[in-house]
Amino acid sequence: MRYLDDVIINGNASTVTVGAGNSLGDVYRALDPLNISVVIGRYEPVGLGLLVGAGLSFFNNRDGLSIDNVESYEVVLANGTVLNTSTSTHSDLHWALKGGNNNFGVVVHYTLRSFRNQGAVYGGLMTYPESSLDQITDVVYDYHTKGAVEDVLTHVQPVYGYDGTTNVTINFSPVVYNARVNALPPSLSGWVDTPHTNNTLRLTQHSDLVAEYNAGYPYGLVQEQRVFTVYADRQYFKDVWFLFRQWMQNYRDVDGFYGLHCNMPITPRAVAQGYARGGNALGLENDGNRTLAGILYFSLQSARFLFITE
Repeated sequence: MRYLDDVIINGNASTVTVGAGNSLGDVYRALDPLNISVVIGRYEPVGLGLLVGAGLSFFNNRDGLSIDNVESYEVVLANGTVLNTSTSTHSDLHWALKGGNNNFGVVVHYTLRSFRNQGAVYGGLMTYPESSLDQITDVVYDYHTKGAVEDVLTHVQPVYGYDGTTNVTINFSPVVYNARVNALPPSLSGWVDTPHTNNTLRLTQHSDLVAEYNAGYPYGLVQEQRVFTVYADRQYFKDVWFLFRQWMQNYRDVDGFYGLHCNMPITPRAVAQGYARGGNALGLENDGNRTLAGILYFSLQSARFLFITE
């Protein structure tokens, strides 16, 4: 699969076809010099499986989920048949692949909606100490319910990290404004106004950001991940992180133990974009005019095997 690494600009650059062997970093590095963007993920070494899962990207607030920006899948079925799906060809399979993961065949190429960008964005990584966590969680909620809804060029991925070795928790959040500007707009001011320990915001490109976000990211020998979706709720955001951190402290003696928690919004506009483009298999279209805490993501990592029965 790794050798399916082609990136093809189609026609007037309204679509781009990418081989399933590409990483996200590969695609960004191919497209950034051409000032072309597609709706894919945010961490350099990650593959393209998010294009059959859901797909949170820099452009969710404006363009919806990554799966809703797939024009066509080239998929190999279990019997060896190769099909190209779209909203007009094998439309039932196309719908099922958008959120159905790899249950229906092996996707070898994705044709994605693409668009011209301004050649640069303003973004970086904001890091906050434990003393700022309560305040930054208020900012997270406000972003879910206002910033991401009212300013569709914004993108933030709030990340909390617990280091079992030091028993210290921080927040390190990618913050991006998808335009050629020299400062964050008022819709993102809370992220710089909250006391922080590091700020790498600058005019840059997505290919640089996906490399930065992955640098120093803890992997560990073992990883376990869980996600679920709720409506955005200020107190719930605070309670769920507090309880997760409290629970993790029971395992801080495990070598290399590290826990992550992310709150990532799926706005009403993002849901509507999917519905307008033929729908998907996620079942979000009846969620009303409220922002979902798109994914409450929980991850545990350690340097050796960890068996938890609670």
